[in-house]
This record gives sequence, C-alpha cells and structure tokens, in this order.
Amino acid sequence: MDDSLWGTTSLVINEVVERKRHYPQATFVVDEQAQARRRWGLPEKAAALILLDSESRVHYYRRGALTHQEITRLLETIGRLGAAH
Repeated sequence: MDDSLWGTTSLVINEVVERKRHYPQATFVVDEQAQARRRWGLPEKAAALILLDSESRVHYYRRGALTHQEITRLLETIGRLGAAH
C-alpha cells in the first residue's frame, strides 16, 4: 500500500475486492500497517507474488516487478491450474 499514490488506497482496496469476486479461491493480502511484512521478515517497499494450488503447492514465485515474459508465464500457469479444476 505504501507504493500506491496518495489518495488511492480506496481504489486499491476496491480492485482487490473486485478480483476476489472473480477469483473467490484466491487469497489477497492487503497489509496497510505492515504487520504481515514485519512478521514474515520481508523488506520494505518489496512485493512478492506466490501462486499456490488448492493443495498449497507453489507453482510460481517472484519477488519484485514482473517482466512481460513473466506475466505471460504466470497467466499461462493460472490458466493451466484453472483448467485442472
């Protein structure tokens, strides 16, 4: 949330809520007070994306910004996992 522009917190929250409607099985963490970040020992101003299946197996992990190629790979993985259900 710290990386979002001033005054956009509600927009970020609304986007997370909308994505949760489309992907009810997904878990989104909005850590406004940085409690989870500190508990997990993550550095400030860092992002991590972890894609798990329904059995909690990691299928994708990336820290930091995604390249176009990584986004494509992630979307393909999501599609493959979704097709398996």
